[in-house]
Amino acid sequence: MGKEGALTDVPTRSQSDFLLSQLSMLTSLVTFLPVLLTRLLFEVSALIDRPLSASIRAYPLGGFIVYVACVWLVDGVGWAYLRRKGATWRDLGFTNFHLQDMGWAVLTALVGMFVVFPMSQAVAGWLGLPAIQGIRYHLESPADLLIAISICALIGPLGEEILYRGFLLGLLWAKLGRAWLAGLLATGIFAIVHVPGFGMAGALFILLWTPLVVILFVWRRSIYPPYVVHVLNNAFAYVLVPLLWL
Repeated sequence: MGKEGALTDVPTRSQSDFLLSQLSMLTSLVTFLPVLLTRLLFEVSALIDRPLSASIRAYPLGGFIVYVACVWLVDGVGWAYLRRKGATWRDLGFTNFHLQDMGWAVLTALVGMFVVFPMSQAVAGWLGLPAIQGIRYHLESPADLLIAISICALIGPLGEEILYRGFLLGLLWAKLGRAWLAGLLATGIFAIVHVPGFGMAGALFILLWTPLVVILFVWRRSIYPPYVVHVLNNAFAYVLVPLLWL
């Protein structure tokens, strides 16, 4: 990664050369794979076992669970490739952990939940967009609650942060040399991949919310603060809202 875009405190020449040598445009295309794989798995499962496919689709969190599995599959394949090229976890942003950054993460999460989300939905209503999809359900059993916490609030956000901030944003930043431009492209891609699951109103929220985690990633040069923001956001949307209001 270039000198202005390195995630580590003191980037080495080998790290910069490694990241700049990667095909960032290919990485951008790969980030769409989880959505495409999710759709493909549902289509194939419908051909093999239609009742099973229907039951997974009917389960409120079924689609998200399959999507998260696909995200981690892409993460694993991508990491195996980058590891062979000499990458380390530091190249993906697993560095510069500071407790004080968690305060910024909590503040950012609150801004996202209580400022960005209401604003995005007001804009969506003004535009006449259908209501946000994918988060209106009930947690009817302890198993549902456990799945919501573990998959939706913890494992899913980590997989997405690795893919969309560690891989995508990091490589775009290294390739373009401009954090703002890399962040703009990564934000657009992240919003687009959420259209199938959350609709246009949900994608609008993601479009306005993602700059918050992008700024944290670039400013703190670490994946940890964005991950905490993502965890708190998903815990609010997938756990607290269904428990308290739906």
